Amino acid sequence: MGSSLCAPRQLDNNNNNKSRIITSSSCLSNEQSNPFETSFSKKERSCLRTTFQRLSDPKEIIGQIFVDIVNDVCPEFKRIFGVERAPKAAMLKMPKLGGHASRMADFIEQMTLMIGFTENLAGAWQLVRKTGRLHAKVPFLEQNQNQLERNYIAIVCTSQMNEAFELERQKCLNADNQKTLAPHQHVEEAERKKRINAERANELEASLPQIQKQKEEELFEDPF
Repeated sequence: MGSSLCAPRQLDNNNNNKSRIITSSSCLSNEQSNPFETSFSKKERSCLRTTFQRLSDPKEIIGQIFVDIVNDVCPEFKRIFGVERAPKAAMLKMPKLGGHASRMADFIEQMTLMIGFTENLAGAWQLVRKTGRLHAKVPFLEQNQNQLERNYIAIVCTSQMNEAFELERQKCLNADNQKTLAPHQHVEEAERKKRINAERANELEASLPQIQKQKEEELFEDPF
């Protein structure tokens, strides 16, 4: 976001309290504040990125979360993701569900990279809000979101993701304890994970300029 073309530009408005700022990918009210700036310290943002990097296989973990969601939490999603007749073990091989889980993993990977590594907090906020807007256009969510006071985004992103994250974090803590007791058994595995994480970060960094260039070509009106 360092280009001068991306600098905010004030628009004249009769109501000074509701003046708006045009950014590279959305129009945001200046009354709003970026939660990644106000709710997290720099150390906490770095910790979030480091914690995500320590997961052995994020895509597999997130995929299993989605499988649990469509089987146990929201069975009505089976039809949406085209897995009504698929056995549980084969659900992630189905294109809709498998692709959605993969994109979700990439989304979290990119978001934590911008929050905890490149410090692109504005880009991370825009990415999250754009994802929310895209989901608001899904017909199933539009028709069923408020029935029986169900909020599917909260079910997926708050309840299930948090629960699975805590379980996986506990596994990581247990693994750390094992490393303390027998460090020589984990040196090779630690180096392998470090190499994989570095390669993943390099790939994402290489793709960011192209993604940002595409975002700069459009201005999205923020409905929130």
